[in-house]
Amino acid sequence: MIALTPFNGGRRLLLTAGVVGLAGLAVSGVGLWLEPKRALYGYLVAFAYWLGIALGALILLGAFHASNARWPVVLRRFLEHVPAVIPLFVVLFLPIFLGRHHLFPWVDPAGLEGEMKRAVEHKLPWLRADRFLLRAAFYFAFWIVVGELLRRWSMRQDAAGGVTLTRWQRRLGAGALPFLALTLSFAAFDWLMSVDPRFYSTIFGVYWFAGSFMSIFAVTIIAARASRKDATQFGAHLSA
Repeated sequence: MIALTPFNGGRRLLLTAGVVGLAGLAVSGVGLWLEPKRALYGYLVAFAYWLGIALGALILLGAFHASNARWPVVLRRFLEHVPAVIPLFVVLFLPIFLGRHHLFPWVDPAGLEGEMKRAVEHKLPWLRADRFLLRAAFYFAFWIVVGELLRRWSMRQDAAGGVTLTRWQRRLGAGALPFLALTLSFAAFDWLMSVDPRFYSTIFGVYWFAGSFMSIFAVTIIAARASRKDATQFGAHLSA
């Protein structure tokens, strides 16, 4: 019997990504100083793109648990670790909230006119800075709790055995799916669609969800390719 060991590769890739990320933040800081409005728009797009990948992994993981399929076990541990970066996005959300006056017209409706003014006045019960922040806190708290519980229970399952923790994961993964869809959709309304309050779309959240869902498949392929060396060595060991 051959014991599988955890994958320990990818350190160089992780370090490279970290350096590139810090460099990007530095450039964003320069942009904020020179032209804050344009820089914040770019920052918001990047924030939504990368957060969407983490949320896509969480939704895909929930779908695997809901389907009770066996084959995703080879992907599960990777998908469990991707949402672990969501707490980092809580910090990365701060520039969006602090720069809300540049991003969202509804923050300061006094100077608005015409159609924009009417649209903002119609949505003011929802589009208020305090409620905007409270909803963001709820979104992040829900995503973090679900992702962390699924990851911890899975790791404990490996050590403890049995089926109890597997059942907990399946119940949480399946039960959280509707709420993941709702929180992701409302986050899209708050953070992206409200950039232009004149824009109306009940399916806008699905656009973000669909793109994020496709992106996590691409990221999973990249991760599988990065771990191919270890898999090849393990296959050669099995053949021997």
